[in-house]
Amino acid sequence: MSKLQQYGIVEKFLALIKCYFTEIPESYINNNSYSSWELVKHSIPQGSILGPLFFLLFINDLPIITSDNAKLVLYADDTSIIITSHSTTEFSTKVNTVFADVNELVVLKL
Repeated sequence: MSKLQQYGIVEKFLALIKCYFTEIPESYINNNSYSSWELVKHSIPQGSILGPLFFLLFINDLPIITSDNAKLVLYADDTSIIITSHSTTEFSTKVNTVFADVNELVVLKL
């Protein structure tokens, strides 16, 4: 929600979008049978018209935070992080740094 506020979405429209994201009833298929309906706390409904827009707004900071340690490849709803290194120790450090940065971004934006 904080990211939407950064883009100028406030007050009633922000409250409307918050309702759109929270308490969404979903069911899934498990062993050829449907599960009971459960409320999902944070999600974008699959197949929604606004889903791609919200996804792009959410991930647009990823290239900025990963620029030093990795190359990011974004296409539609697919994201790949490419990390290269000459040593396994450096590679491990870069991977951990990138995932920590991405996790921090996700926690701050929810």
